[in-house]
Amino acid sequence: APKTEYGDVPQGFGVEDEYELGKLLYSGTWGRVHIATRRTDVREVVLKTYERSTNGAACARREYETLQALSHPGLPRALEWIDGPVHPALALELLPGISMAAWAQARLPSIQDFLHVAAQLATILQAVHQARILHRDVTPANILIEPGTRRAFLIDFGIAIRLGAATPTATGGERVRHFEGTARYVAPEQTGKINHGCDFRTDLYALGGSLYFALTGRPPLDGRTRDELIHAHIARIPVPPSELRPEIPSAVSRLVEKLLRKEPAERYQSARALRSDLCAMIEELERCGEIDPEFGLGSDDAPDRPRFPARLHGRE
Repeated sequence: APKTEYGDVPQGFGVEDEYELGKLLYSGTWGRVHIATRRTDVREVVLKTYERSTNGAACARREYETLQALSHPGLPRALEWIDGPVHPALALELLPGISMAAWAQARLPSIQDFLHVAAQLATILQAVHQARILHRDVTPANILIEPGTRRAFLIDFGIAIRLGAATPTATGGERVRHFEGTARYVAPEQTGKINHGCDFRTDLYALGGSLYFALTGRPPLDGRTRDELIHAHIARIPVPPSELRPEIPSAVSRLVEKLLRKEPAERYQSARALRSDLCAMIEELERCGEIDPEFGLGSDDAPDRPRFPARLHGRE
């Protein structure tokens, strides 16, 4: 492939005719992500090019169809899917902002800014879940924040699935047969190591880990390898955020801890209920200047469908 100052130009679907590649955002075994300019209308887009040898066409098509089924200002729009013979590609709307990881590392947000961003993310996840879609990779790298406006966006639906989809990582009690996701933020049931299927509460756990990072500047659990991280999510309890940063209100700390519970039944049961608590905290903070330490969590928490625990109960 010909070279540019931004790396190899993917060939096989006419990208050199349709797109002018710009900054390289990511490069990995599955493909690359560039900022590109579409020549027909001089529009800047995010262009994800996939290696066909890594099932790239199916991944690109799945992400395209997933985003086509969603419509929310906090999500990128899928503009074009190109099934090239060598490099399948996906053109996405270019959203403003920086990653939540960069946002928190530059400066830990105020509690007010944190709550506004968290409430937006809960609203976005609520829209995703209402479409019966599991994101499965909610991480600080896949959340964008526009610092000036505090607008939040959720990106990268590369491993998202529809609830109940016929896939090796299907939900409804079927165990994960191979690991997908980001080990540092993955929910225990997504690791494939416990007898519990994934559902919407799996995304809420990952959101809890991302919010923990935004509050403290560090992930909830550490490990040197993927296996160590998986074990940590199954067996270890994160240090409460308020112990790492004393100015965090106890109610906010408890909210994040609730999201990170090992048992899905002990977490928030819906993004709607999480958003309700966050909005109530914002209102109380603006009205009183503080949040009641005894703030009751989960008062609006009712699942959208019956959920049955995976544990067996009965006589000893």
